[in-house]
Amino acid sequence: MIRIMPWVNRKQTQNRLYWIAAGVASVLFGILTGYALWGQTASLVNNVEHQLTTSEARVRNLERRLQFLEAKTGVENTSVSAENTARVY
Repeated sequence: MIRIMPWVNRKQTQNRLYWIAAGVASVLFGILTGYALWGQTASLVNNVEHQLTTSEARVRNLERRLQFLEAKTGVENTSVSAENTARVY
């Protein structure tokens, strides 16, 4: 009998092992590359968040000091609507 398609009955254990190893290696490469690219960005986000929190605390402190000074000098802030004031929450 003549074999028309000899690759049908061929063992593919070596070829399968190659593809599994290549798949695992590519996933590891992708994870390491992603961490190298976006890991630094994530640490910058933490720094910016800390600076923003510090700035918000300073603004709140300045608002309290300004209210104390206005109360001390007798300046009333009733002419300014609530929509025109800047608040940080």
